[in-house]
Amino acid sequence: MLWLALAVGSLLADDHVQGFLYGSLALCWAGQWWFDPRPHLAAVTADALLVRRGVRSRSIGRAELLGVQAVHTGGYGLELTTAQEEPIRLVSTAPRFSVADAQAGALRRWAGLPPVS
Repeated sequence: MLWLALAVGSLLADDHVQGFLYGSLALCWAGQWWFDPRPHLAAVTADALLVRRGVRSRSIGRAELLGVQAVHTGGYGLELTTAQEEPIRLVSTAPRFSVADAQAGALRRWAGLPPVS
């Protein structure tokens, strides 16, 4: 969003070269975000988690979720365990481990799983 704002500001100030550069950076970031192959948590609904991987989304129901734990893999995130596939690692969901652990506890309660001690 910052690069997009800088691009608009540069174009309004008649600096077309810098506006083009900032606009290109904004488009590159948007493309990287959209086509990122790592899974991201898109939404938590009343019945399911919506996990986005690249341009595809998958719904994981409460009954499918077998475990949730906080992990550190270059960023603090969550690891979801389901019966159908290998664990799903959601990266960079929190700024520090205690927040990721609280997120994992909240998702365990949401799914009706026992707390981890």
